[in-house]
Amino acid sequence: MGTPNFANTARPTISGADRLASHGQITRAIMPMLADRDWQNAGLSPRWVSRIAVINATLFIASEAATDDRIVEQLDIALFDRHDVTGTFHQLMSYSYDAAVNDERDPSMSKPLTVAGASALIDLLGKLEFKGSRSHVEEANVAAAKAANTPAAPAEVPAGRYAIDTEDGAINETAFYKVDHGKGRWAGRVFVSRMVGGHDDIAVKDPKARATILAKIAADPEAASLRFGREIGVCGRCGITLTNDESRARGIGPECAKKGW
Repeated sequence: MGTPNFANTARPTISGADRLASHGQITRAIMPMLADRDWQNAGLSPRWVSRIAVINATLFIASEAATDDRIVEQLDIALFDRHDVTGTFHQLMSYSYDAAVNDERDPSMSKPLTVAGASALIDLLGKLEFKGSRSHVEEANVAAAKAANTPAAPAEVPAGRYAIDTEDGAINETAFYKVDHGKGRWAGRVFVSRMVGGHDDIAVKDPKARATILAKIAADPEAASLRFGREIGVCGRCGITLTNDESRARGIGPECAKKGW
């Protein structure tokens, strides 16, 4: 590509709907996502991979140029703020694009990154696996194996705290559990933790054990929640300590009781 010289080149600007990607899009979203998402092995089309690779490499050079005066001098980027990663990135992309056009090569890989283009890239990267995680094929195989050997989890177990009977031979007759529903990237998943000695973060990781516990709770979640409240003195729905005699006897606070089941 040669050494760019911007002595007589104005900073690229695009107005209206095609304005260049913002500083926030680039530094707060695209850069960290390129670093931790496995875009190289996600099965994207070759053109997408090439486009992302060019953006990634250019951002690396721009980042170095913005923090190292020697690189700035070598690139002869005289018209920028030397600490402006975004401006340097756009200028380098512009140079690469012009060079490709002049050399009659495909310039689409280094075309200017607009607000709309950055938004599409962020959406794409957000759907990809993190680096080091299992491949989609591996995840599918693991999920299939688990499904073949794991009892189906009950359809409805509200988030909350529950007390249920233990199995024969257990040290205690009653076991206490906390059920949480995942949010964000964990949406749709149900997490179960056993409560022992005031701690509620002992995760039940075995799928079969988790499914068995959830099945017991699902048989009568209201009864299991009220039992928790009476045994522990804490509302099974909201986790607030029960101090009222009537609430302690019922196993649920007055506000949660109004909501019903």
